[in-house]
Amino acid sequence: MRRLFLTLLPLPVWASPDLPNMEMHIFSQNAAVPTQNETPRMVIYPETKHAVATEPDEQTLYLRYPDDKQVDVYAEPVATDDDGGYEVDIYLDAGYRQDNIDWNIAARSGTPNVLSELQWKNLDIVEFAVGSHLTLPSRWVIDGRFAYGTIVDGQNQDSDYNGNNRTQEFSRSNNLADDGNTLDASLALGYRLPVIPSRKAPPYWSITPKAGFSYHAQNLKMRRGVQTIPATGNFAGLNSGYDASWYGPWGGLSSEINIAERVFLTGSFEYHYAYYQGVGHWNLRTDFQHPNSFEHKAEGTGIIASLGGRVKLMRDLSLRFSVDYKNWKANQKGVNTTHFSNGTDGETKLNEVNWESLGTNIGLNYAF
Repeated sequence: MRRLFLTLLPLPVWASPDLPNMEMHIFSQNAAVPTQNETPRMVIYPETKHAVATEPDEQTLYLRYPDDKQVDVYAEPVATDDDGGYEVDIYLDAGYRQDNIDWNIAARSGTPNVLSELQWKNLDIVEFAVGSHLTLPSRWVIDGRFAYGTIVDGQNQDSDYNGNNRTQEFSRSNNLADDGNTLDASLALGYRLPVIPSRKAPPYWSITPKAGFSYHAQNLKMRRGVQTIPATGNFAGLNSGYDASWYGPWGGLSSEINIAERVFLTGSFEYHYAYYQGVGHWNLRTDFQHPNSFEHKAEGTGIIASLGGRVKLMRDLSLRFSVDYKNWKANQKGVNTTHFSNGTDGETKLNEVNWESLGTNIGLNYAF
């Protein structure tokens, strides 16, 4: 004889709180039906159409009390380490993030060591993302994510110096950066490892080491220029842009902890090796070519960390939320190549490019 245990959901206010303890037993088809004098229990004959669970070790059974006061029993899969099937999750997120990006170059002679510096500050970005997790029966995991963001507000500062270490600033403009967009895409392969395996109830804790490849881009704008050093005020016609892209391999891990019946905590960390490219269009510089006035190339590293959770609303539908942080730096092998209007090129050192981002996301996850 095989035995199943019932998990009781919190009862509605109108349901009786004095329900007896119940056990479920599975008998052969010809087993005797228990009499009314026996301890309350539920009997399932596996070959009948009313059987609730055919694989009891893989199910948790729940009691439900509809309006007619009849007891309904339904089954819901519980996370297991070797359930032998495919798990597919698709999610849609909407979020807000704020980015800061800056870069600076040296003079051709090396002095000053910072000749020009561009900063995009407090870029407010509205972002939408779609992603999927596919877990194979062998515990291998394939993850994919694509996100697109629209820049709705931000500021830009363009500074030039005659002295080392950002001294003797002779030119500065402060401009609007309330236009542009962002793009982020990533694909990864991982292997899920159970830390605290559980078939019946929480807690359940898994860690998934991963390796993947990602691409990140920012399309940045500068307009409505104001010259603040020297303080000559507004100037017309500014419509410059800078396109930045980061791409390369990464390694990391993600984790999920089932802390309650329908509540999960999630977290992830990624370490990236980055190849960086940037292209600038300085529309007011008549001595530069257009649309590609200069190009940047460099290498560096980046980290992406996320902390969040999800709450099951229905059997297959969950509400998900997260706080996400990015910090990237390209400060190796940096080269700035300027394309002049007379057809010549000039090279200087690209000292560094920095990108920092902090955002929040909320969305829905559907599992099937």
